[in-house]
Amino acid sequence: MFQWRVLGNIASGLTTFTELLNQLLLDPGQLSNTIKKMQAKKLIGKNKSNIDRHQTLLLIMPLGQEIVGTVIEIVDKFYKVLFHDLSSQEVEALEQFLAKIEVNVRQFWSGINVN
Repeated sequence: MFQWRVLGNIASGLTTFTELLNQLLLDPGQLSNTIKKMQAKKLIGKNKSNIDRHQTLLLIMPLGQEIVGTVIEIVDKFYKVLFHDLSSQEVEALEQFLAKIEVNVRQFWSGINVN
């Protein structure tokens, strides 16, 4: 599941470790291990940034692109089933509630200092 989330976010344009860490709210070690596993499977690769040579950018490899396409198809089908009997107003309300919950979760985790 973590690999799907990482892959999807890289496909969406988040290409640095820090961007992924902030978006996914994962432990840095967990994200690092996930990235290493995905590299070993040839799903993603790494390149040095042309702008900042200290920064490493993550990119999707061809096999990773195939998986992203398959996952998008599955998610589209799942959402159709999930929201089948909901009105557009109910879906909109649900999205608003989930956005508020996400803000609360992010605020909570940003206030936690485990060092």
